[in-house]
Amino acid sequence: MRHLKRYFPILFLVLAVLVFFHKSVIDSAVPLPADIVVGVYYPWLDYKWEGYPAGVPVKNPLLSDVPSLIYPQKIYAMSQIKSGMLPLWNPLMFNGYPLMANFQSAVFNPFNVFFLLARPAVAWSWYIAFQPFLAGLFTYLLLRYLRLSVWPALFGAIAFAFSGFSLIWLEYGIHGYVAAYIPALLLFSLVFARSRRLLYGVLTAVVVSLQIFSGYPQITLYTLLLLPIWTWVNLAPPSKPAWFIKYLFFIGLGIALSAPQLLPGLELLKNSQRLAESVTGGSQIAFLPWTQMITLLAPDFFGNPTTGNFWGPGDYTNTSFYVGTVVFVLCLVSLFYWKYSHSIRFFWSLFLASLILALPTPISRAVSWLPLFSASTATRWFIMTSLSASVLSALGLQHLLSASRTRLYPHMRLAVIPAVVLLSCFLGFFAAREALLSAAADFPVITHTSVFQASTENFSVTLRNLILPGILAFCSGLLVFLSLRFKITRLTVPVFLLLSLFELLRFGWKYNPFFRSDLIFPDTGVLSFLRDNQGKGRFQGGDVIPLNMWLPYGLAAPGGYDAVYPLSWARYLASLDGGLPGEAKGRVGSIARYDSPLLDTAAVRYILALKRVHGVPDPAGTPSYVFDLPKLRPVFDEGSVVVLENTAALPESYLITAESGTVPVFPRSLANPKKFTFEVDSSSSSRLVNTTVDFPGWEASIDGRRVTKSASALPFQSVEVPAGSHRIEFTYRPLSFRIGLHLYLSASVLGAAVILNENRRAASRPRTARLV
Repeated sequence: MRHLKRYFPILFLVLAVLVFFHKSVIDSAVPLPADIVVGVYYPWLDYKWEGYPAGVPVKNPLLSDVPSLIYPQKIYAMSQIKSGMLPLWNPLMFNGYPLMANFQSAVFNPFNVFFLLARPAVAWSWYIAFQPFLAGLFTYLLLRYLRLSVWPALFGAIAFAFSGFSLIWLEYGIHGYVAAYIPALLLFSLVFARSRRLLYGVLTAVVVSLQIFSGYPQITLYTLLLLPIWTWVNLAPPSKPAWFIKYLFFIGLGIALSAPQLLPGLELLKNSQRLAESVTGGSQIAFLPWTQMITLLAPDFFGNPTTGNFWGPGDYTNTSFYVGTVVFVLCLVSLFYWKYSHSIRFFWSLFLASLILALPTPISRAVSWLPLFSASTATRWFIMTSLSASVLSALGLQHLLSASRTRLYPHMRLAVIPAVVLLSCFLGFFAAREALLSAAADFPVITHTSVFQASTENFSVTLRNLILPGILAFCSGLLVFLSLRFKITRLTVPVFLLLSLFELLRFGWKYNPFFRSDLIFPDTGVLSFLRDNQGKGRFQGGDVIPLNMWLPYGLAAPGGYDAVYPLSWARYLASLDGGLPGEAKGRVGSIARYDSPLLDTAAVRYILALKRVHGVPDPAGTPSYVFDLPKLRPVFDEGSVVVLENTAALPESYLITAESGTVPVFPRSLANPKKFTFEVDSSSSSRLVNTTVDFPGWEASIDGRRVTKSASALPFQSVEVPAGSHRIEFTYRPLSFRIGLHLYLSASVLGAAVILNENRRAASRPRTARLV
């Protein structure tokens, strides 16, 4: 029984995670929005999948990045590791681009081990589920070290693990891991500041590197701004500046430990289209609109994309910063103890600062012009809003627990909190009215009748979605009153926890889809044909397969969608579509012109086209006029999709000779995407061209001797070959990764030396802090 009581918080966290992922546990459903693939796009729409006679319904279209990029990229990277290769290069998009250097691939995340132990669908479920568990565990340990009781600490852990920010980004498998390490870093930094033991400095360094490895540098940047402030205010004299410098050294050590990821990532960023690209969607995406403030308490005030009735400004994913009504009520409780608690003052300051930086204020707009912030979305500050609200709610619950044992009447004023919350809801309602009137002013052609009808429908959505927050606010206020009036906090505290858990899990279940594992990227006749003809050239999805959704099938294409990819290729794609010299595509590397010779030069052999009748997909129809070109001929037909062969396409690799012109050559093996080996024989000097994008790190050799690659106006790899028989190799060996690896090893040795030295001195040094 003693052991059960000791480990009860951990078991409760595990139980909460299992309850949230009960569909995965019971039905083997996967937390992946793969319904978008088979429910929206061809060639999958031509099939009737078992259990869905009327077609597969799509729950949340806003999560399309997960099946189109995050999941396929992860599976491809893990398949390379299983084959014994380091996943440095991705040949399947943009005619090839760095894979490991892309932060979002999170190749060095230690929880990738799930993909080495289980099949992809099962591994993905475990991978996603561990995010809230880690976040809850580290938050609980932090709160316990802040001397909170078990129940308040557990409440704060649940509040952060299942906060709105964490649940909205849950199925990406990136943001959750980065966020989970923030409370761990605050914990180790705090122990370091109080105990002044170098061991906790090393642990801080390790967690900094793990956070960088998790794949979202923007949140890591925010964390690195927060940590020095947190540590400075918790360091006490004497020698405060000296120990603060030591702490900064350990932050630098953590950055050095992450160098194998960080340096290639910075190299890719430097040579990408990203730095010149503004945030997609403008200020409505970059900042939180003022009218969206109400979503702090009522996330569906403006509707929800999963129910198809979202009518608010901006984008739901970027502008929702829901923390929970119960959580916020307890945050307000903590406000009454501002002058008694240093932690309350710090986290309220963090809460308000994160809002100021996320809203379109003069401060946030000024920050958005700074380097590293200009291409980022300010609403990612909501992770700090969620963390601070979770900690504050736990502190409020702790003080509520203490208040029930002291004087009663000074705390009766806390009963006004529900009124404040409800007032906020109705203020938000009238703010929505102003948003509607503003929208009507932007579209003067709308009649008064249509505006009134739209207003009525939207207000109905708003009022309906205010009911639950209002009930929860009332129940929370009632629990505060009962706790104080009858001194029954030991009974009401677990009720607070269960009420908050219900509220947050309900939000998460509503937003996040779970899908059948057997329908995750199923095979079709068209896809089988393309796989069977690999090696003859790349393919282009045309108006059929959307960007990136060919990755799980191992198909290579010139287009793609990613936040970061080579600038040289972005300019090539822009030129292909008729862009001006120097113009570059953005993160959406789509192709619209199929008559361009640059499409042929990129070795695009097959193009998919959708057959239509009067614009509607139909197996009896014909492709769009844009595909009516002499060089394109149909070679495979299935349902509403036809595969066109581009007869003018150049080979993926070829030799240019004076006698024979262009001669196709084929690599000895395609098993290793970061190495191409060719055996060529020519009676005269020639040039070998490999249509993989040339990027820093690619090296060329002839017969084992390294040679300089040929200069070219095209962004491809090429080398001058002398007459005779030769073995030519193109190998991707980025210097940035090799330097990063050396920095990692040096930092590891230095960290180990610090720990050994600390252990030798431990016997003569009293322990002044202990991790609870």
